[in-house]
Amino acid sequence: MDQQDQDEGEVIEKSFLKMKVNMEKDGYREGIEEGRQQVFQKSFDQGYIDGFQNGYILGKLKGAAWGKFIFDKMVCSHETLNKSSRGACVLCKDEKFLSQPLDDIKTNQAEVLKALIKNMETSVK
Repeated sequence: MDQQDQDEGEVIEKSFLKMKVNMEKDGYREGIEEGRQQVFQKSFDQGYIDGFQNGYILGKLKGAAWGKFIFDKMVCSHETLNKSSRGACVLCKDEKFLSQPLDDIKTNQAEVLKALIKNMETSVK
C-alpha cells in the first residue's frame, strides 16, 4: 500500500468514526425525546381525566348548592312546596274539587304548577 492509499484509508476511517459518533448522538437524542413525549402524553392524558372528573364533581356540588339555595330561600316560600307530600294536588287542599270533572282538576293543577314556575323564575332573576 502506498502513502496515498493509507491517507485515503485514514480519511475514510475518520469520516466513518465521525459519522458513527454523530449517529449515536442523534439516536440518543431521538430516544430521549421519544421517551419524554410518551411520558408527557401519558401524564397529560391522566391529568385531563383527573381534571375533568374533579371539575364535574365540583360543578355538580356547586349546582346542588345553588339549587338548594334557590329552593330553600326563594321558592319554598310557596305553600304548595312547603307541603310537598301533597304536591300540587288540588284534591288534597279542598274536597269540593272531587265533584268537578277530571279535566277541570287537571287544568287547575296545571295552573298551580305554572304559578310555581313563574314564582321560581321571578325569584331567580
